[in-house]
Amino acid sequence: MKVYVIYQENCFGGSEVAEVFSSRCIAREYVIDEIFGKNQAYKNKTENVLNNCADQFIYEHDVLFNWR
Repeated sequence: MKVYVIYQENCFGGSEVAEVFSSRCIAREYVIDEIFGKNQAYKNKTENVLNNCADQFIYEHDVLFNWR
């Protein structure tokens, strides 16, 4: 299973994990709404540009669950 972790490397003295998602699309929506939504520089950008910018904050990890 893949998970998508949003964090900014070396932010505020260390890497801070903000959220973990099971879908890249939902992770992108979170970054665009919660992080870029408050920044005027991103207000008039196209969806493609916003997605590319959001991907810089999203890291994909494989996770193995051992169900018993």
